[in-house]
Amino acid sequence: MAEATRFALLVDAEHIARDNRRLGRLLKDAQLRLPSACIEDIDTSPPRGIDKALVRQLGACSSVHEHLSILLCGPTGVGKSYMACAFGQSACRRGHRVLYRRVSRLLDELALARAEGTCARLLARLAKIDVLILDDWGLGTLKELQRHDLLEVLEDRYGRVSTVVTSQLPDREVARVDRRPEPR
Repeated sequence: MAEATRFALLVDAEHIARDNRRLGRLLKDAQLRLPSACIEDIDTSPPRGIDKALVRQLGACSSVHEHLSILLCGPTGVGKSYMACAFGQSACRRGHRVLYRRVSRLLDELALARAEGTCARLLARLAKIDVLILDDWGLGTLKELQRHDLLEVLEDRYGRVSTVVTSQLPDREVARVDRRPEPR
């Protein structure tokens, strides 16, 4: 084997090893609830009503590059969290920083940070994450301070980075929350 070929193989091996370490670190830091969730394993058969082309597009991280948010709505057990984690894993594979949080746990973290005086630092860290996955939005009633904290998180991210939200609220309920009440 020629010296040049051996050197090329060494360089390739080092490059692959570094990529694998980076992916491992990104996946660990993401703290995905379902770390084995994979975009390729999402069932897009006709009875499920999931658009295969849309899943493929989201898996290619087009929403991350365009700084768009994803809202996954549906009843318990349809795979919203799995899909969110699969999108997160796909983003990690493409080198993006991802963080998974259930909304209730995020609210607890924000309350603790506020009590410790580190809320601004936590908000700044959340604003820099390429993809923030907020799972189980709307399961409980929010207090005024919690609504304010979530608004701060979402406002800091809007138009700059992507957010994935899962919710059991029906589509029409989410739409009602997002719109201002119509004048009478």
